[in-house]
Amino acid sequence: MNAETNIFIDNIFEWGILTLSIIGLAYAAYVIKNERSNFLETAIPLDFKRFLFKIPSWWSNTYNDENHLVFERTDTRYDWKAHFRWFSFNEGDISKDLQEAFAEIIKDKNIVFDTDTSVIKNPTDFSSHPAFRDTEPDMIRVEGTATQDLEDRIYYDAFLIRDKKQNGFLFCESRSSILNGMLEGPYFEEVLLQVEKVKN
Repeated sequence: MNAETNIFIDNIFEWGILTLSIIGLAYAAYVIKNERSNFLETAIPLDFKRFLFKIPSWWSNTYNDENHLVFERTDTRYDWKAHFRWFSFNEGDISKDLQEAFAEIIKDKNIVFDTDTSVIKNPTDFSSHPAFRDTEPDMIRVEGTATQDLEDRIYYDAFLIRDKKQNGFLFCESRSSILNGMLEGPYFEEVLLQVEKVKN
């Protein structure tokens, strides 16, 4: 037997683990690819505070009250949650700078974004968004890696929408470990980019 064959036989257990890992990764890629292609076809419609969402069919609604919804992946062990919260205006909120309103919410959550990886999109970036075709866009988005409570490293994506007709803010957030943010993050983004207002 040559040296290459001896190396293979001597390390057959390690080669087995490597082979199984590659098969597992290929299967995961196949599942993720199918989820993406089927997302809009199988999405579940949701009307929350007169906003119409298309929720991925694999998200489980684990909490639901009048002003707060929570979604998780209960079919996996992903460290990921999405929250949809409604806040009625306090005095001055109707004219408050949207970045200031967003910063106040984030400060209350003890979240500090990494300045080198964070992306901020202002109201003008959403001028063609379906929810704001007939009204002035009033939405801000910030996403990127961050630290929460001075120690937890997270991937965080959040949208803040001001609805002057209903006198409140809709705050939607996706919080996960940094690795898991890449798995559900694109779907959370798509849910918000597809949202529409209920027509009166």
